[in-house]
Amino acid sequence: MRILALHPKCSWAERFVQTLGQLKLPAHHFEFIEADAPFLLQEDGRGGRQWWKLPPNERSYTTESYEGDEEAIKICEDVLGRDDGKEQVEEDKIDGILGFSQGAMLVAIIVAKIITGSSNGRLPQFAMLFGAAIPRPFEDDLWKMREILAVEENWPCIDATTGMVSSPPSRSRLHREKILREKAEGMGSAASSDKTEKDKNRNDDSDEAGGEGKTKNSQTGDKNGQLPFGTEPSIIDKASGDKIGTHTICSFHALSERDRTNPSEMGDWVAQCFGKYAEMYWHDEGHRMPMEAEGLKRIRMFLFRQLKYKADGRMQRPPPES
Repeated sequence: MRILALHPKCSWAERFVQTLGQLKLPAHHFEFIEADAPFLLQEDGRGGRQWWKLPPNERSYTTESYEGDEEAIKICEDVLGRDDGKEQVEEDKIDGILGFSQGAMLVAIIVAKIITGSSNGRLPQFAMLFGAAIPRPFEDDLWKMREILAVEENWPCIDATTGMVSSPPSRSRLHREKILREKAEGMGSAASSDKTEKDKNRNDDSDEAGGEGKTKNSQTGDKNGQLPFGTEPSIIDKASGDKIGTHTICSFHALSERDRTNPSEMGDWVAQCFGKYAEMYWHDEGHRMPMEAEGLKRIRMFLFRQLKYKADGRMQRPPPES
């Protein structure tokens, strides 16, 4: 499987792929495709790159617009390929797209634009988002994607830790804006009073920020509460007998309540926009990819499950109705 890897702000493709090496995936089954963000980051003499530029004193989830986001989107579309109705050569096919922090927000943007029809990029089989927040300028695209995937406000998601159905609380736009203000104000106060913590998390997308701790939700679900994997994406949803739409996508979302960089509530809402096959994994590692034993296990489980889906041909989407 070929997976497009989108690095966070203040990093670059090669470095991010090296980080993903901790997953210890077999090279004959998985290949990460590198892509560098278009803009160099030059503030405070720090290196790395960024997918878009932000106005002063703004964050990716607060600003009304990004500068240069068109270039970032084009880079992803070029790698994914264009959906021109022709069969894609298997060697060129991208099976999944993965991102951390700003890279995860770009994943959400790309998937939303493809599903809503504002991009002719090819929709990958799956997406993985780590430490995402709402990409504010593209919030309406995510709303539209949510509607297309027929997700109700309290649609159950699959908890990747337990395999059980979880129903995230309803979050209206007004409530999420309140969360945004409170989080931004709280982060600002914390940053001014604790320089060390600020240095760890001073960018909205640093791949080295975060804390330590054990994962939560480590219990195993029982048969009564567990969503059977018979409902996995296929042409027919075995649970309901209904046809799955042409835009079905599996997704994995890793979030942490200890994330002081991107509000986890926003990442939770983004996950809900991905539909009923969104898997949630909550950890206590802060703003970082969960590379502790349990986190590695859950990430690998998801990826190997996608490999099986591909081998079984269960991700073939039905053609659109004429």
